[in-house]
Amino acid sequence: KMNGILLSGDGRLRKMAVANGLNVKGILYVFDQLLLHQVISFECAIEKLNFLHSINSRLPIIAINERLFHWALENHI
Repeated sequence: KMNGILLSGDGRLRKMAVANGLNVKGILYVFDQLLLHQVISFECAIEKLNFLHSINSRLPIIAINERLFHWALENHI
């Protein structure tokens, strides 16, 4: 009804939400938005994403590595 975004990392909830036509995003989307709106620096994002991955191995490693690579490559730090 509200046409919002569901933020979740829970696989079962995400699948059910997508099946019902909801827009679902995860923690990487949050990082993207924080950077887009200049709430955090690229240096901070790199540090925090590396830490988050170290304590949560279930995060999508390919997407994480792509972001870390591009954030560092483009001299954002």
